[in-house]
Amino acid sequence: MTERPGPITDTDTAIDTHDLGVRYSLRFSRKKSMQRTLSQLLTREPAEQFWALRHVALRVVHGESLAVIGPNGAGKSTLLQVLAGIIRPSEGVVDVRGHVSALLTLGAGFDIDLSGSENILLAGAFLGLDDRLMRDLLPGVVEYADLGQFIDA
Repeated sequence: MTERPGPITDTDTAIDTHDLGVRYSLRFSRKKSMQRTLSQLLTREPAEQFWALRHVALRVVHGESLAVIGPNGAGKSTLLQVLAGIIRPSEGVVDVRGHVSALLTLGAGFDIDLSGSENILLAGAFLGLDDRLMRDLLPGVVEYADLGQFIDA
């Protein structure tokens, strides 16, 4: 791993979170019986709360990539949705400087009838990136993915 030269400054920061939390209500959980759900609606019984994320703090510097791994139900997709601005946190601070893209579903937007290179260009189009820019970035994406000669196999 290569160390960064000098301290990280605020201008280097792309993503910064402090005490981030996302809470969901279990009021209408599929696992509850219809009778229990109706009872909660009629009596204004408070819904159970579930924290998908709690006390998350992270910093990503411009040019870095963030990979989130963990078991099912750990909050990976929720974190990526917050960072991409798809959902709002229930608590804490999220500071995103610049454009953040999240690949929330493996294989999202890929077409099996297209080559690897064509799929990369298509993904860029989905993200709103210029075709010329994507063609310039293509060799680096192929190298980063470590696909080499297999990119269009």
